[in-house]
Amino acid sequence: MDNDGLGLQIIKGLRKPIEACGIDYDLLKKMASHDNPLYLAVHDKNLGMEKLDYLERDGLYTILARPAGIEYLRRHVYFINGELAIDEKVIDNAVEAQNFYMKMYKNVYLRKSSAIAQRMVQKMVYHLIAAGEITVDDLPKLTDSELVGFIYFSRDETVKTLYRFLRRRDLFREAIIFRPEAFAKSEEKNGKSVKVFGVTSGEIKGLTSSPSLKQKNLSGLEELEGKIAALSGIPKNSVLIVPVFNPDRFTAKDIKIYKSNGNPESLQKLLPAHFKNMEEIAHSYWTLRICTQEQYRNTLSSPKVAKEIFDLLIK
Repeated sequence: MDNDGLGLQIIKGLRKPIEACGIDYDLLKKMASHDNPLYLAVHDKNLGMEKLDYLERDGLYTILARPAGIEYLRRHVYFINGELAIDEKVIDNAVEAQNFYMKMYKNVYLRKSSAIAQRMVQKMVYHLIAAGEITVDDLPKLTDSELVGFIYFSRDETVKTLYRFLRRRDLFREAIIFRPEAFAKSEEKNGKSVKVFGVTSGEIKGLTSSPSLKQKNLSGLEELEGKIAALSGIPKNSVLIVPVFNPDRFTAKDIKIYKSNGNPESLQKLLPAHFKNMEEIAHSYWTLRICTQEQYRNTLSSPKVAKEIFDLLIK
């Protein structure tokens, strides 16, 4: 279940407290389930207040920057005929927010070490659940500290091993990388045991649509990691697949511009080169990583094993 699903689940369990505050419960529930278009005011991919808020805060806390004119942009976002639109005088601010979002994905959200660490934590949580030490229903109720406590006291060998690596910042290392052909050379690791495959757009679509490589399909990832480990002759839990996180987020979404004559205009039609540039940048970020511990990199990235793994994934 994703964040939206968890939020809706929480709202369903709080009907009485919500109504006691004088809030229209049915309207709130419809917004949370996206059945009422007013949800866009919070959750729109480009202009939602949630997006503009976290984009600003994340930028300040990571790369010490923020999108220019973000507050001015907030003041000129309108809800008209069931959709969001901006005043034409904040077009530059909206473009800057979109560009900043792409910059954050490159430098923060899709940073290699961050993606690998996230998958290590995800794998630990999966094994906590598989071992019966927590349940899926427990997760939304746990604070970060409580979850770390369950990880720390876990008796599951995989959890203990991964946590030991994570505590000493000894992340799994890339051994095999799949990237679009045009950007494969930029991933070449001189002197390191890493095999880089340049893949076609058709192969990319196949990898992103594969059920076994979906970020949410933890059992599928676990099974595929086991197959790769067996194929390469290394320990079962020494393989970590880091899939493409949320590939749908890379699709540039149009923005409606509110005109004084009442006829909305498309930002994409007004600035087609801007959207084309975002699309090209998004393609450059696409990376699928097969990772392992340092002592197994040579084995996993060897030409014979890497080719067999390529054939396993590219069907």
